[in-house]
Amino acid sequence: MLVGGFSTLFGLLCDWAFGHDVWVRFVLANFTLVLGLPMAAALAFGVVIAFQETTSGPLEVRLGPLEIKGPAGPILLWVVCLLAIVFSMEYLAAETSAALSPPPASPA
Repeated sequence: MLVGGFSTLFGLLCDWAFGHDVWVRFVLANFTLVLGLPMAAALAFGVVIAFQETTSGPLEVRLGPLEIKGPAGPILLWVVCLLAIVFSMEYLAAETSAALSPPPASPA
């Protein structure tokens, strides 16, 4: 809800600052950036909260000799989740645009 409120406030501010037509063109051209990135951050936060609520004790991460304890564990989990979501969104957007683009014209 907080992300939605800030996104709405940001949209209204940009609409006022740049003009309605410019802002609408930007949002439609960069829909994944404008709406996808804040929602990806909120989803990653939800994943971290879900892990913290379902596990007992602090979140710890062990990667070979590297051992992360305390508040760095949830932060690392959030960053990994955010990057995974963003890269998957980018991959799916590229696949969708490739599937929707017309085939190249053959030389006559």
